[in-house]
Amino acid sequence: MAEFTSLLAGVETTLVSTGMQIQRLDNQELFLLIKGAMSPLDSTKSSHRPNGRLGRYESIRSQLTTASIEGESDDYLRVGGLLYTFISLKEPPDSTYPGMLRELLSLDFPIIVNTEIVIPDQAKVISQYKWSQRKMMAAQRDINGGFRVNVEAQVAERQLIQVLEDVISSSLKTCQVSLVIGVRTSTPIRTGLEREEAERIIADRRQRVLHTITRMNGARGMVETLAQKRLFIGSLPCMAEENKREIDMLTLNAADLMPIETPWQGTPYSPGILFETRQRKLIPFSPFDSSLNDANMLIMSSSGGGKTFMAQMFLLMLGRLNPLISIIERGDSYAALTELMGGRVIDVDLEGIETLNPWDLPPGQVTPSKDKIAFLKNLTSHMIGEGPTTDSGLLDTVLSDAITRVYRRVESRPTNPVPTFSDLRDELANWRSGDRLQGGISERSIGEAQLAGLKLKDWTGEKGTYSRLFDRHTTVRTDSNWLFFNIEGLSNDATEIDHFPAIRRRLGEFQAPFATDLYGAMELVIAEAVAKRLAGVRELLGQQDPSSRDP
Repeated sequence: MAEFTSLLAGVETTLVSTGMQIQRLDNQELFLLIKGAMSPLDSTKSSHRPNGRLGRYESIRSQLTTASIEGESDDYLRVGGLLYTFISLKEPPDSTYPGMLRELLSLDFPIIVNTEIVIPDQAKVISQYKWSQRKMMAAQRDINGGFRVNVEAQVAERQLIQVLEDVISSSLKTCQVSLVIGVRTSTPIRTGLEREEAERIIADRRQRVLHTITRMNGARGMVETLAQKRLFIGSLPCMAEENKREIDMLTLNAADLMPIETPWQGTPYSPGILFETRQRKLIPFSPFDSSLNDANMLIMSSSGGGKTFMAQMFLLMLGRLNPLISIIERGDSYAALTELMGGRVIDVDLEGIETLNPWDLPPGQVTPSKDKIAFLKNLTSHMIGEGPTTDSGLLDTVLSDAITRVYRRVESRPTNPVPTFSDLRDELANWRSGDRLQGGISERSIGEAQLAGLKLKDWTGEKGTYSRLFDRHTTVRTDSNWLFFNIEGLSNDATEIDHFPAIRRRLGEFQAPFATDLYGAMELVIAEAVAKRLAGVRELLGQQDPSSRDP
């Protein structure tokens, strides 16, 4: 008993370390599990009665056996009005990978996958492999000891040597694996007509399982005929035993055949969108679910594949959650949808009247955060570019210091205490290091600052590229939950698209206070781009959350 408890504790520790949620079943839960496996259509969840009915003793076995084996043929086993068929793995796949059984487990009918692993004494196994390797070597010699061609023996010898090297030089072990798949019908049989229909259904499902196994890197399945009753009993919970279908395999490959990776169930606690799977099932999904690392999504398809149509369908479904939706696209594909939902369509143009100042702070905030400073620094670096003699580290330090100084200097301004890029340009042109640096470093920092200020003149001021779009105080109203930014007015210069994340960042700061739904502040950004603009879109999506990963 002590050894069993120790093994059980080790298994639980290993499973918990993988992130799986496990719990040990008590007597009642184990009773219901076995009863549900024997009678899957029994809706009565009667628990175990220790004293039986009316005080009479009734064993656990008699309480569990609510179904009986009614018949057996070469093609199926009839239990409780349902037809069962079993398929075992006859030949293993050429190679395995994690999630190999995912397609098998996602079939749209009831299926049972039993994987039994037995780890024998490794010393005996290694000795047996060495004996087999010597036997294969002998098969390549003739009666006089000369070499002869025997392709089968050569292949077997190489495989044995590879297995021995893996077992001896690493923590891998050899094991015996048996994979048995059980398939059943979904409705009980009551009439002869229903029996014929059930036979047709079970034959079709059997063939689908065989085809699925064949797609597993060359694996082959075998339909069981004589051993159906034994395999049915062995498939019940707590009834595992050697079934004479074992295949020698390394533990690394056996782990890939464990049926622990079930189809994704979506986000059932926050159903915002309904996805239809390949098995014609609907699963709920919400990009704002707390179980997700971030809310980034990337829809990829060829031109004309329906990306915009699918995105609009998702937006309509998410509309009932009242999120903040910002759409950035070159064209007017989303204009009708935005107007239908009572949103605003904003035409973004370098010569337009709409201005969005990236220097604005969220309401109630008077000093910039570290994230805000980093964003402005990166945007400024995009504008000024990087020359062959630029010291990137020194320039980053200069820009961070200059941005902080600009905020401090303009906050005492009586009107419009919000800085612009023109203020940063003036600060860089007259920048002096506040730290006690060595003479050479101080001169280099002043030179980098003045050069950066000179480059910003092409982007700011009255004639700058971003004079109307970014270098004025904000005129864009973002008081609507649906905003569509049409960037058709921007030129085809890739640099302007790469700098457009400033609009995305500005939206996040202005729109957040308007979210009042039960999920809290939610913001959704839709950006469309072709392949050559993907770099700019990646940066745009990265602004979703400072800690988010690349999409």
